[in-house]
Amino acid sequence: MKYTFKYHNHFFNNPIFEIMRNTLTPAEMRILEFLSQGKQSREIAEILFISDSTIKNHKSNMCLKLGFKSTTELMIYAVKNATLLQMGGG
Repeated sequence: MKYTFKYHNHFFNNPIFEIMRNTLTPAEMRILEFLSQGKQSREIAEILFISDSTIKNHKSNMCLKLGFKSTTELMIYAVKNATLLQMGGG
């Protein structure tokens, strides 16, 4: 899934989102979008037909790439930026 901005160009210039978009894989972006909707790892795993541990690995990788100290920080960031993340989906 490619993340594009067809109708929401004002989000395209957001420097934080640009870092995420250029750093995270499409799978990680999709998981981050689910996190922004308040979904738990187990729910995301069921939706994507992958294991819960794979989701946890992706979350840990995202923390390393984005400089978060914990997956809790990642989840808080995702929820706080839900509109941005959900409009980024293509």
